[in-house]
Amino acid sequence: LQSEQGYISFYSEKNILKTDTKGRIWTVSPHGNIFHYDPLKDDFKEIPLPHNIKHETIELVEMTDHDEIWFCHPDNQYKYDIHNNELKKIALWHHHKHITSIYQNKDKTYFIGTEEGICHVHLKGDTLYPIHTLNTQGAFNTPRTIYHHEKSNRLIAYSQADGMLVYDLTFDQIEY
Repeated sequence: LQSEQGYISFYSEKNILKTDTKGRIWTVSPHGNIFHYDPLKDDFKEIPLPHNIKHETIELVEMTDHDEIWFCHPDNQYKYDIHNNELKKIALWHHHKHITSIYQNKDKTYFIGTEEGICHVHLKGDTLYPIHTLNTQGAFNTPRTIYHHEKSNRLIAYSQADGMLVYDLTFDQIEY
């Protein structure tokens, strides 16, 4: 892929390749480059961001099922809406939280993983506020992947250091 600054070096463990709610293909680099696949040209087109975040060290890039692309690093979080080309800076309730994963529920609340564990949060204005911190008893930190299975009301998370976690949200406890 090529951007205005030249060719983009992609690292497969940090990129995302995902379809949006309309079935269009997107890819995002860990450098803040967003590309949309144009099937008529059989090529990816770079989408310029309204605010340049490419000079910041982005540690997490995630695209939610609600067509939002999140860019997270130690000092700032940004949420990009692909439909209106809007990039918002998102504040955390606690500025020392380091986001390692994010999952958006259908009700537009989020589960975020941090180096301290997992927290259920909601976005009010441009700030994430906690709803509930999961009681992982310090046994599960820095999750890289989070998924909420709505029917069973279980949260499934994966951490390179701690492996797999299944958390029963109904009873607020680790299942395994």
